[in-house]
Amino acid sequence: MKKTILKMIAVAGIVTGSVFTSNAQITKGSLMFGGSLGANMTMESTNKTTGSDDVKTPGYTEWNFSPTVGYFVSDGLAVGLSLNVGSNHVYTQQSTDGSKYENVMSSSLGVALFARKYKSITTNVYFHGQAAFGYSSGSYTAKNTDGPSSFKDGNKYTNTNIGINLTPGLTYFVSPKWGIDFSLNNIVSYNMFTAKTEVAGSSNTTENTGGSFNIGAGLTPTLGLFYYMGK
Repeated sequence: MKKTILKMIAVAGIVTGSVFTSNAQITKGSLMFGGSLGANMTMESTNKTTGSDDVKTPGYTEWNFSPTVGYFVSDGLAVGLSLNVGSNHVYTQQSTDGSKYENVMSSSLGVALFARKYKSITTNVYFHGQAAFGYSSGSYTAKNTDGPSSFKDGNKYTNTNIGINLTPGLTYFVSPKWGIDFSLNNIVSYNMFTAKTEVAGSSNTTENTGGSFNIGAGLTPTLGLFYYMGK
């Protein structure tokens, strides 16, 4: 009987220790550092027509980087700040004679305040729900044809967004201090936007304002890597 009790105590100690180890990185006073990086590369393509010169459509790379830092105000609850920078393809402009193409890319910059709550599913896997309030801005300059095979800058487009979004996801802890995130961004979001157009060659500017509420629209799955530093 005594041996049985000792074995039970030993097993309980091991279990308690393992749970403590897996949870230590998300206890009150801990810090989290990390973020996500994503890229989409489209390769150059070539159009061959008999009796004509080859026409090459240039490739492009879309990317997004989001560094993040958070502080656990209580066990399993972190608040923090996230930045977001990126570049996206808007459209590809073709020259008048069809011999050339040029990509138009937009750039963006944003910042968000967030609160994230973790809930254990198994020893190393946690569900997390995140609410964020953010501001972002983006811009690009259109391309117009200039002669048969060249381009010139056209209208300049800028936009700003203020929004709230809810993001669910999973975190898998590969070790007590390192976690891999899978998140579904913008599953629920509300945004207010202002879009401006500066007409090329003139001082004319147009402005459009509006808002949107979305559930599941623009859903973006992302992967992230985080380092958790305990007290």
